[in-house]
Amino acid sequence: MENRLEKYLFMRPFLKLLGTGPFFTRMVGGMLRVLAALIVLGSLALIFKAGKFMFELPASGLMGGVMYVLFFILAIYAVVHTLIIRARDIEAQKEKDYFILPVASILTRLAGEAYAAYVALTAVGGGIFVWFTGEAIGKIMDPIPFLFPTTQKPNFMGGIELILIGVLLAAGAIIASYVIAELVIALSRATSYRQQQSSDSMSPRRISDHNTHSRIG
Repeated sequence: MENRLEKYLFMRPFLKLLGTGPFFTRMVGGMLRVLAALIVLGSLALIFKAGKFMFELPASGLMGGVMYVLFFILAIYAVVHTLIIRARDIEAQKEKDYFILPVASILTRLAGEAYAAYVALTAVGGGIFVWFTGEAIGKIMDPIPFLFPTTQKPNFMGGIELILIGVLLAAGAIIASYVIAELVIALSRATSYRQQQSSDSMSPRRISDHNTHSRIG
């Protein structure tokens, strides 16, 4: 009865397919592309909201609003393009046995790269906004994203502080994500090497040579 039902159930073949490298990498790559599309759609609402606030600014602060919006668009472009590039890198993986760790390494790099691109570019735009308007960044960026730099001083020094913190956070994210990615790759190579050694030791030729030496001894 159970065997008959298996023909109409899909989870077992799906889980079996999920355990294969080509399907898994294509699935992750597709998810990254979907995420990129969602980011573009979500950012449109934020750009519209920022643009609405921008036209409420006095003439002296209008340039600050324009520059913020331009840098925000650049940040979204950088994040989306990075997602697409890393999706291609994941789909290009040829490893069939140990494919999870190489994918995890690329995703780790991606997390640092996307965060760095967004924070650095948006912080520069935010600093310019503060310079021209004398307003806090929260006026045009509401709500302020998690782990995004802020300043309590809406003046020239506050703008410099915002830019410096953003650039330093971006650099730290890149360094940390790349170090972790390298550790994951090292673990992947060690695992692959041990598996290769184990396969070689269990090969028929090795076993035959071992038996020959045993008989001679």
